[in-house]
Amino acid sequence: MNLGHIGDDEIRIVELHPASQGSALTWETRVVPLASSPEFEALSYVWGSPLDVVEVPGGSIKITKSLYAALHRLRLQDETRLLWVDQMCINQSDIKEKASQVQLMRAIYSKCTRCLIWMGQADVSCPLSDAAKAVSFLEYLAALNNADDQSSVPVPAFVTSRHEFLAALKALRTISVQEGPWWRRVWTVQEAIIPQDQLFLWGPFTLPWQTMIDAAWGFINFYGDVRDVGETGDMGHLSAQLIWLNSSKDDGDPPIGITMHWRFRKATDPLDNVYALNGLFSPGEMPRVSNCDYSLSPARVFTDFTLDLMTIYGLLPLTFDTYLEDDIATAGLPRWALDMKSWPKYRTNEWNRYGGYDIYQANKGLPEADFSCNAEGTLDIDGYSIDIIKSIGDGHHVEEWVDEPTVPLLPTLRSWWDLYVSEYINKLSSTAEPDHSTALRLFHRLVIGDVVSGSNWEIERLATDEDVDLVSEFLESRDEARRPHTTDGMARNQRFFFTRTGLMGLGRLDTKPGDEVWVFNQGRTPFVLRPRAHRPGDLPSFDFVGVCYVQGIMQGELLDGGGSKPVQQRVRIH
Repeated sequence: MNLGHIGDDEIRIVELHPASQGSALTWETRVVPLASSPEFEALSYVWGSPLDVVEVPGGSIKITKSLYAALHRLRLQDETRLLWVDQMCINQSDIKEKASQVQLMRAIYSKCTRCLIWMGQADVSCPLSDAAKAVSFLEYLAALNNADDQSSVPVPAFVTSRHEFLAALKALRTISVQEGPWWRRVWTVQEAIIPQDQLFLWGPFTLPWQTMIDAAWGFINFYGDVRDVGETGDMGHLSAQLIWLNSSKDDGDPPIGITMHWRFRKATDPLDNVYALNGLFSPGEMPRVSNCDYSLSPARVFTDFTLDLMTIYGLLPLTFDTYLEDDIATAGLPRWALDMKSWPKYRTNEWNRYGGYDIYQANKGLPEADFSCNAEGTLDIDGYSIDIIKSIGDGHHVEEWVDEPTVPLLPTLRSWWDLYVSEYINKLSSTAEPDHSTALRLFHRLVIGDVVSGSNWEIERLATDEDVDLVSEFLESRDEARRPHTTDGMARNQRFFFTRTGLMGLGRLDTKPGDEVWVFNQGRTPFVLRPRAHRPGDLPSFDFVGVCYVQGIMQGELLDGGGSKPVQQRVRIH
């Protein structure tokens, strides 16, 4: 079907014709200026892959099975429904039109009267009766949140029956983060945040946005107080996603927060992992990627996106898990640039890194210096080589969606300390520093990053001697229940290492002996680099490994002051 030409400030609107249930879908599209403030509802849904051929006036077009079901659900019996649907309103084969329309998405979703969030058919993966109970459970949680006296809220009968309650939770899981694809697609983020009003639709059921938010807070604040929480982990993940979205909706998010919150979401076209976020940025905030150029490679767009973040935040974006494992990494992307296609399989606690960035100052006293990105994607930057990694310990592996406290940590920490004692301290002369007791105290500070983090990984303060005592007591007790919360954020998917001079550190799982610890003029934390061959006369070249924590240099102890220090060098990072 030929959609015809559309201007840069125009959109198409679908006029979905009324009909009785079971009738064939029919509609027309018309072009309207967005500036004329046309009335329409926007549809948020997951495309899916199976295709159905749908008959329309003048020919036929292919739309996905998910959209086909949504249109049948949304069609009214007695009046035309005006909709904006990306699949039907944008010529997907015209990359110029697609780029132009994607740049209008912020305006489209802000001007729609309501966004209809289609979660799919309710009776595909579970009985409709169980889906109805899942909806009732959400309404019950919302009522708990809004009640002055939670004990006055009637408990649905099915909640008191373990069999029925588990069936309801199983149904809820199909539209929650673990199984519901809507929560894993990047386009749905702006579709939830930008519109003024939203309505969830799940088969025949509807839930207003505010009811979902109230249900999330009701679960977090009250549900455990009035009933055995039981097997409701999915509701916890769902609540977190809803609250993140609503917080962004109410208060907005800076570019770094947008990146951290939504990087795990997926898109069919890798470029959309960046372009789908553009509607959340303020105009001019991310200039390198604002034009949504679909002719560029993913590597180029992800590199430009990272450079835009670095222009605002310095080297903070490089403290995240920039690159992915080789089998899922974006081809041609430099390792220092954020691979926006996904999270790695074993991701670190980026929120802990983000929270700690401002409290550290490994670059204290260093002169300001700029960085530059070359045409081939390498990064030229000034810094100081601190030391070379001599030995590494076991990695502490925690898979995605696994909560840190469920993975034993004590064996890993004890193996790290035993390695340091056997491979470093025991090989020192009796008068050398550090001695055993001093080194153990430094190790205790290492495993909490010398800070104390709150329940949401915000850094509350630098660690005191009392905080370090808690780490000591945890290791001595051999009781996982006593482990300090901060250790989880520091150790997740980290590997212990020590350097030739005995500095202890934590780095990415792929850290190797021979890697080097560097501090850059613009970076408040140190980084690990891996030397690579380079031609005579070229800048020293390194592969980027990632951010690290090194005990004893995080406050600028080695580089600030009058003592001897390394010579500043400009290096090239791949």
